[in-house]
Amino acid sequence: MNLNNRQVRGFFAPRESWFTRGVLVLCCVVWAAWPGKSLWAQAGTVMGASGVLLVPSAETAPDGEAVFGVSDIPTLYANELKPYQRTVYYGRIGYLPFLELTAMLVRPDNYSGGAGDRSAHIKVRLLSEDGLIPAVAVGAQDFFGIEALNLEPAGAQHFAALYAVASKTIAAPRGVAIRVDAGWGRDDLPARTRYLTGPFAAVTLMPRSWFEVLGEYDSQEFNAGLRLHLGTHLHFLVALWKMKELTSGLALSFVLR
Repeated sequence: MNLNNRQVRGFFAPRESWFTRGVLVLCCVVWAAWPGKSLWAQAGTVMGASGVLLVPSAETAPDGEAVFGVSDIPTLYANELKPYQRTVYYGRIGYLPFLELTAMLVRPDNYSGGAGDRSAHIKVRLLSEDGLIPAVAVGAQDFFGIEALNLEPAGAQHFAALYAVASKTIAAPRGVAIRVDAGWGRDDLPARTRYLTGPFAAVTLMPRSWFEVLGEYDSQEFNAGLRLHLGTHLHFLVALWKMKELTSGLALSFVLR
């Protein structure tokens, strides 16, 4: 394969993407060094909502916490958008102790046909983790195609998901914490492509507060990765998508109040 034709993954992106990532990294480093009150971010998926890689958790961002991030996704499930690798720009906020809202823009790299695919994710935590009782939440993404909302045609929705999920944290020896997420997704939302359709599950190992080992089955594929919390504001993710394609993400978290 000729080097000029090689499709580069993750942070090894086309030249145009390097400038965007460089600016974001610089802003993140400055913010991470800035003093002030902060909260640990709830770990975020590559699509922005709190969770593992694609699998959501039943946890929601703390009330008043905001997260802005960028991530790379390879082919994903929106095969209609090939051959473009895509970049996700997202913002997430915890509103009330049980509600999380995420907005994202999924833009094909080196694409000049428009702004990209706009999407939103809403998650409501129904139960908080308490003793043997796991946290439980329901969520939806790319729901603009619902006819009653009259927002966008169903054919414009590429990342639809409608799910329920439970999460439980288990203390292991040597101070290692293990979080298990398991849920079920339905394919009821009107959309061109969907994910989280059927059973999904994830395991997160936390040997240190700043380091996580991730593994999941997203109802279609197995994925694995690592997440690093660099200080209290900066969070870096690197993972193998479908256990073969490199993806990565960078997020900045802070407290609004």
